[in-house]
Amino acid sequence: MKLAWGKYKARQYEAWAIGAAAGLVDATASGLHPFVPHAIPFTMTIYALGGAVGFEILRGLFGVFLERERSIRVALGVEAALFALLLLVFGVVTAGAGFLASSAGQTTGLFLSVLGAMLIGGVVAWSWRPGPVALGFRAGLAVVLLIWPAMAAIEGIRGASNEGRGLILVSLDAARGDRISALGYARPTTPNIDRLVVSGLSFTHAIVQCPASGPGHATMLTGLPPLAHQVLHNADVLDSAVVTVAERLAEAGFSTAGFTNNFYIDGRYGFAQGFQTWVNQYRATAVATWHPHHLLRTTTVYQVFHRLTRTPGAKNRDSLDGALNWLERKPAGDFFLFLHLMDPHAPYDAPPEIRDRFYVPRGPRVEDTVELRARLEDATDDEIAALRDLYDASVALGDEKIGSLVDTLEKLGLFENCLIVITADHGEVLDENGHVFDHGLPGQGNLHVPLVLGGGLAPGAPGQRIGATVTTTSWVATAFEVLGLEYVEQGSQPPVGPLPMGPDAVRPVYGLTGVTDLDRSYAFDGRLKLLLAPGGIDGCFDLAVDPLERDDLCAAGLEDAILERLMALEEGLLTWRETTTAAGIVAGRRTDENFDADTREQLKALGYIE
Repeated sequence: MKLAWGKYKARQYEAWAIGAAAGLVDATASGLHPFVPHAIPFTMTIYALGGAVGFEILRGLFGVFLERERSIRVALGVEAALFALLLLVFGVVTAGAGFLASSAGQTTGLFLSVLGAMLIGGVVAWSWRPGPVALGFRAGLAVVLLIWPAMAAIEGIRGASNEGRGLILVSLDAARGDRISALGYARPTTPNIDRLVVSGLSFTHAIVQCPASGPGHATMLTGLPPLAHQVLHNADVLDSAVVTVAERLAEAGFSTAGFTNNFYIDGRYGFAQGFQTWVNQYRATAVATWHPHHLLRTTTVYQVFHRLTRTPGAKNRDSLDGALNWLERKPAGDFFLFLHLMDPHAPYDAPPEIRDRFYVPRGPRVEDTVELRARLEDATDDEIAALRDLYDASVALGDEKIGSLVDTLEKLGLFENCLIVITADHGEVLDENGHVFDHGLPGQGNLHVPLVLGGGLAPGAPGQRIGATVTTTSWVATAFEVLGLEYVEQGSQPPVGPLPMGPDAVRPVYGLTGVTDLDRSYAFDGRLKLLLAPGGIDGCFDLAVDPLERDDLCAAGLEDAILERLMALEEGLLTWRETTTAAGIVAGRRTDENFDADTREQLKALGYIE
């Protein structure tokens, strides 16, 4: 049995229309996704085409069957079953974060989205019959198609609430403390951070306690030293027994949201604990937590297409745009926002308009910093200078995004009631002692990071700069103090305490030197640095006269005063290791390093693996 031409065309048009409507749902499904004007026509076109194709396939395969009057309910039942199966597969793909760590996972999400359009547009259009069953089915479909755009419109009209207090933590991945222009760097790399430095509080000698992405962020998000939370390598899992800052604030009634763009800073590694909203924009892990918004976002056609076609490791605005979008629609009351920006991290690929402000070619242009790192031993002085220029441009790119964040807070009326903390998980090595990148090494380029407290709730006098040597771990206790919340140390952990607000003071800090040799550790008192290995002292340097750490004091005779200070540093370091290990919240660690070939290629582009 064949359809009359007019009826066939009517159903074909209906398939197009239903597909386009499904595309509108996809494009507006989640308030989390950054608004991209061309995403709506792009997605509606893909879905309309999918609906039309599905209609034609079903007409060719099942036309006679579906024309039979008694089979309409069967067709609707099949449609409902297929749609339920589709949602189930969505859930499996979303929950299977390991699968999402590959392009195959993203491609599957894209395929499922288009398949959904084909099912909706094809089966529903083909099975049309007047009557209560079909009418009810179509009414239900209309509700499904309209609910998400309606919610998005309501959120847009409602706008952000400027009630309550805000705590915003910005991690500028791989940012060196000596590249902040307001803190002494000669080049204007960070005009937006400089605004916060001038109006807030800054620390000129902030030191991390384990210079790598996973350990650095675990420390940042818990306020615990590495030996206490036991995230000591990238891909170590933050145990659920460890209480995060987000968990504490959520219990205190704060809305919590995190937006990151780093493969290792992901829900699969425990970093989403306590966040009501958590989105990792990195290509491999778009979603980490179970939530209807996140479920829909996983298979949003435009976003999946964007991730699939983006160069692995390339910088993007996704995490920033997601955070700004959340701020514009956040619930009323107090809130905590964690924003991770990958920009200073290798590869150093700022766009030309920023790059050309810092990059001065002194020979052949350097375009591929990944290739240059691979042959560093043969690199010329001009190429090393180019590498540093390109790094400065990448820092400037991150600073530009911080400027967008501050501008949005001011526009929304949130800035004056916010505490904004700018810091980093580690710095960067730029050919100090023959190394580039090499996170984990104990050089000051890796250990020294920015620590700036800005916003209307910033403590201290405006523009105050404190020269005491501090660890970035202490920002947590300081923030709780500013917000008037009680901060209780976890377990038997020795108190970390808030950041010092008074005059400069000698305050030794301790940490692990790296993720490849965790038996080594360091102590630093603002001038002298001591490196300790299992066999004893492994090096000591006077950074006041030897900032590049090239002259080992231990290789020469030591003055009594210097020797006494070094002995005190060694004693303090050994005590720190012993007490923080004994006070560990968890006894061991879990590691997930079973990466497929596609993921390994992505991590190579970022310089994480060889």
